[in-house]
Amino acid sequence: MSTGKRGKDYVQQHSKKPEEHVIQKTTGVFVLHDLLTEAAAVLDYLERDWTCEDFEWILSMMDKGNSSEFWHKDGEAGSVGTSMKAFRNLAEELKRSLKAGAFKAIRR
Repeated sequence: MSTGKRGKDYVQQHSKKPEEHVIQKTTGVFVLHDLLTEAAAVLDYLERDWTCEDFEWILSMMDKGNSSEFWHKDGEAGSVGTSMKAFRNLAEELKRSLKAGAFKAIRR
C-alpha cells in the first residue's frame, strides 16, 4: 500500500464527515505538517524507519490529537482559532504530546 493511500486512510479515519472537521482545512494542514516533521525526528532518534506503520505507531502514542472528536469543528482543534499563532500553539501542544508518548514507548 502506498504512503499516499495510508495517509489518506489516516485522515479519513479521523474525519468521517470532512465538512465537520478541520484536519483537512488550514488548521490540519499547518499542524500536521509541523507534527509530522517532529514525528520524523523522533523516529530518527529511535532509529526507526519512516514507514507508514512507524508513523502510525508513533502517532498512536499521543494522548491527544488522534481522535475524530479532537479534529471536529467543535472540538479542541476546531476551537483554537484561525490565526497562525493559534496554529503554532496547537502544533506545539501536539508535539509535546508526541514526545511524551515516545518517551513512554521507549520506557516499556
